[in-house]
Amino acid sequence: MTAEDALICPPWCNGEHEVTDDLHVVHRSEGIIVPGVERVISTQGSINPPTVIELAIGLEHRDGETWVWLGPDQPVQRTTVLSVESTRRLIREVERLLGVVP
Repeated sequence: MTAEDALICPPWCNGEHEVTDDLHVVHRSEGIIVPGVERVISTQGSINPPTVIELAIGLEHRDGETWVWLGPDQPVQRTTVLSVESTRRLIREVERLLGVVP
C-alpha cells in the first residue's frame, strides 16, 4: 500500500481521520448506536440492577486492514476492536446460542 492509497477513503469513512505517530492515516466510520440493557457485576461480586446503555459499533481501517470496533457510547469507556473475521465468528456463535433460547 502506498501513501496515496492510505489517503483514499473507504466509502464508509466519516472523513475525520486520525494520524498515528508513524504518520499512518486511520479511517473511521460513524458509530451505529445500538440501545441495550446491561447487567454489571460489582467489584465486590454483587449483581447490580440492569441498566439501559447505548453501544456504539463501527469500522476502522489502518495499514491496509479493516477492523470492527464496539463498546459503550462514552469516550471514557474502553472499546473492543476485533478483526472482521473474528466479528463474523462472534456473530455466528451468538446466533447459534440464541437459537436455543425460547
